[in-house]
Amino acid sequence: MRARLEAGYAIPASTYLEVLRLRHAALERFCAQALGSADLYVLPGIALRVPTREETGPKGGERMPRMLADLTRLTRWVNYLGVPSLVVPCGFDSRGLPLSLQLVGRPFSEALLLAAGRAYQRETDWHSRVPA
Repeated sequence: MRARLEAGYAIPASTYLEVLRLRHAALERFCAQALGSADLYVLPGIALRVPTREETGPKGGERMPRMLADLTRLTRWVNYLGVPSLVVPCGFDSRGLPLSLQLVGRPFSEALLLAAGRAYQRETDWHSRVPA
């Protein structure tokens, strides 16, 4: 049995199962080391400036796959670990494009994340502003 990736590459099922096995250890490490006694982990939503439509559209060019990989760098590990996360707006860059803040929690802490996001939005008005 082989698992298929989007790009058409095949990986052996044994490799896929090994990655799933390692995910549990990585999740335990994240909860112990990154969260420690904290309830939430706060980090940017993306690690680069927001790309324009021209950079990501049909004419994005050969750099687009790398840019898209960079764009998801701070959220990909959250998906891999299977922990809940919430991204909220937190401002605009010098070009008027939106910035975001990511809240990451322990497994099954969705209610806490939503409460934290709501509290943040009660104290700020970024969610009601429109990009330039």
